[in-house]
Amino acid sequence: MLTIPDIVGKLESLINNPNKGYKTMLPKLSKASKMNCKSFSLPVNLEVCKGMIDATGKVKPVCQSCYAKKGFYHMPIVKAVRENNLIASKKIDFAKQMIKLLEKQKYFRWFDSGDVYDNDFLRKIEEICFNTPQVKHWLPTKSRELFNQLTWARLEALPNVTVRYSSPSIIGTYEEKHGSTVSSVIKKSTKDLFYCPASKQKGKCNDCRACWNKNLKVVSYLKH
Repeated sequence: MLTIPDIVGKLESLINNPNKGYKTMLPKLSKASKMNCKSFSLPVNLEVCKGMIDATGKVKPVCQSCYAKKGFYHMPIVKAVRENNLIASKKIDFAKQMIKLLEKQKYFRWFDSGDVYDNDFLRKIEEICFNTPQVKHWLPTKSRELFNQLTWARLEALPNVTVRYSSPSIIGTYEEKHGSTVSSVIKKSTKDLFYCPASKQKGKCNDCRACWNKNLKVVSYLKH
């Protein structure tokens, strides 16, 4: 049986030697404690989270205390899964493997950590979502403006996909240039903004599906 150090060592070897054993890497789904659905996670770094940097070259406020760099996310096995997924996402058969993994899912979240990191990856996500019409996909991103706009537009047009642009702000402001998600400290819902109820539900989504609702344009989260 492989130990956690064995797994981490194997992943480090594959990262340093990407052609060695490349075909054996398969994507792995996560189950974040907050949600009652599966998700897909990637490492949190500048290679993956290219949208964390603003136009002045500074890290955006919402990324300065990223939750995916804290607590549970520091565990070696969690880091190993994220590194595994980054390698797997670059494989030719990534879309095929993900479509198979999602066969029995009803709801799915992309990126409980990480983000879209290049145009090829974005195209694969589009292929996956198109071929899993039974799944409601929620894709939060800070990289909406960085990659092919036609691919984004096709992805957003799919009836089973909700792409939410994450505001860089932590005070509730947002720009109406994309279907927006706001990271904020706002304490209540308004006519134009839905406040995530998780903080009042012991940190759980429970039966809330606001993030997947295309008709709900803005969702605000308590900063964490």
